[in-house]
Amino acid sequence: MFEFWPADLSKATTWPPFAIHSIDLSHFQETSSPQAIAAFVLCSIILYFGFVVVRDPLSHVPTLHWSTPLSRLSQLYTTYYHDRHFTNYSAHSEIPGKRKFRPVVRVGPNEVSLMTAAGVRTVYGGNFEKAAWYEVFSNYGKNNMFSFTGNADHAARRRIFSSNYLKSNVASPYVQQIIQSRIAKLVRFIESAVQEDSKKTQPIVVRNIYRAMQSDISTRFAFADSYGTDWLDTLNGPVNESKHTGMHVMDFFHQELREATFFWESETPFLYLNQLLVPNGPPEQQNAQKWAAGLFREFESILDKSPDRDELVRQGVYGKLYTWRNSDGEPLSFEDRASEMLDHIGAGHDTMSASLEYLTRQISLSPDVQAKLREELCVEHGGSFKTYADLDKFPYLHAVVMEGLRLVYTINFYQPRVVPKGGCTIENIYLPEGTVVGSQAYLVHRQPDIFPDPEAFKPERWLVDEEQF
Repeated sequence: MFEFWPADLSKATTWPPFAIHSIDLSHFQETSSPQAIAAFVLCSIILYFGFVVVRDPLSHVPTLHWSTPLSRLSQLYTTYYHDRHFTNYSAHSEIPGKRKFRPVVRVGPNEVSLMTAAGVRTVYGGNFEKAAWYEVFSNYGKNNMFSFTGNADHAARRRIFSSNYLKSNVASPYVQQIIQSRIAKLVRFIESAVQEDSKKTQPIVVRNIYRAMQSDISTRFAFADSYGTDWLDTLNGPVNESKHTGMHVMDFFHQELREATFFWESETPFLYLNQLLVPNGPPEQQNAQKWAAGLFREFESILDKSPDRDELVRQGVYGKLYTWRNSDGEPLSFEDRASEMLDHIGAGHDTMSASLEYLTRQISLSPDVQAKLREELCVEHGGSFKTYADLDKFPYLHAVVMEGLRLVYTINFYQPRVVPKGGCTIENIYLPEGTVVGSQAYLVHRQPDIFPDPEAFKPERWLVDEEQF
């Protein structure tokens, strides 16, 4: 005989919420064993899921699918066949005649997606720690500043090279010379390509040009001006492909390989599929990391022998990583340094080049934007500027860049955080401690109440006072 207690299952403190006082064995003698087992298993499953639903602390949050409180299957299905943009955007979107726009949606048993500016400020301005999902961005088996989940670890690593990323350093003559020299080479390359291809009527593929330029800049920023890559000099052919092995493996690593494996690495790490099938990573990933490790060891050898060691350490990020010591006088391991540096170079290789590619496309399709830029840059200011500070003279240029960054999704993934102790309230919805919560710039930047006509490229929307915006 089964006896339940208490009457309200939500107050149950033990599992299962019933006791078996006695069992009439004659019933089992009259019933076939498979039937009895099946009935018992079915009852147990129903009771378990009923108990989970009743005790669910997120039961008040709108869901992606009716099964969301019990399983991630609906989330994994849409993410696998589309992407996180589609999964979360469809979860929030209004369906005429059925539901209104939903700013907070539950997309997993313990996971909530936000599409609200107030929620973004709360989560990303509130020192919430990163979710374990970020560990997919580790390299060489070691975490880096981006993949660390703990705020303390992240802050400790950032302090090593934070001075390099200060605005005062980025605006310094040394860094500006690096940037301007590569831009000048880029302009000469494009002018030459236009003249050469004008007779062939072939398109110029700017993606590879921008990737080469950005890699040349980011490696010079990482090491030193004299020790960066020169991939702009290796471009040739109708699509401006590089013959350089390093650029080839980095392109593959951050595009085809990431797209092929990222779902399994980030969404289903508990299955350990990558570790079982390719314990050392796919061959392409091994090639990319092997190439990068060779680059790092070569620069370490230069640091050890150079009479200008102190200046090289001051100029670049890698020099600071190489010479850093903890309170016990111990350095970072080579794998730690390499993981950090590959993340810096890889991020620069992808994000900036994608933004420039998108802006080039939008400006090419917008004659009115081109005319306004020419008016501001060439007529009003003579077509020249010499310092970083001069950029403040060009409000329309700034607006064009901001609008491009709003629409392009260079960081095209969900950025999950963990609700801290005590929980939090977003849009009048309470989220308990430990809930995974996050948003995507792609979603927030397409909210009509913040950005009217969100899919349109309208730089003028940024030409307002900050308070008004």
